[in-house]
Amino acid sequence: MLFSHGRLRGRDGRHKEALEWSRAGLKHHPEDTTLLMDAGLAEAQCGHHGAALCLFERVVAKHPVHEQAWHEQGKAYLALTRFEKAISCFRKVLVVDPQHFGSMEGLGHAYRHKGDAAMAKQCYVRCTQLNPTSASACNNLANELAFERRFSEALRWFQVRRVPGRRCAFASVPVA
Repeated sequence: MLFSHGRLRGRDGRHKEALEWSRAGLKHHPEDTTLLMDAGLAEAQCGHHGAALCLFERVVAKHPVHEQAWHEQGKAYLALTRFEKAISCFRKVLVVDPQHFGSMEGLGHAYRHKGDAAMAKQCYVRCTQLNPTSASACNNLANELAFERRFSEALRWFQVRRVPGRRCAFASVPVA
């Protein structure tokens, strides 16, 4: 009962309340994987990435192929700017599920922050293959192309998959 209350409160934007419920649930069931995941998600949504990381590590210690735990752990490492660790986590997810869009996108972000634009672009291209209608995938790829100063191709990517009402992420880049 406690975990469902925490999960529901997190979904409606009441993250601190969700965190309180998740922590209360863990006091009574400290090794429950679902509660650990819920508490980790609540910690991450409240900006407590280090605490979230500890909880996700407990989940993967119990279930080494828990792909969502590895994915969330990678996101926490990304938020903590520990890019090599994030890459490692996202790669573990992609071994289990090569179609995992979120981990492919996270991998691209980690490579981008490390300064490896070529690998980031490969990841973003793969994201557009996995989910061609994803605005974030198209924007990420368009941004990579814009960084390469391939503006017309970047604009084409953005316009082909344009979502009404969305602004181009690289709109401030002058088009030559």
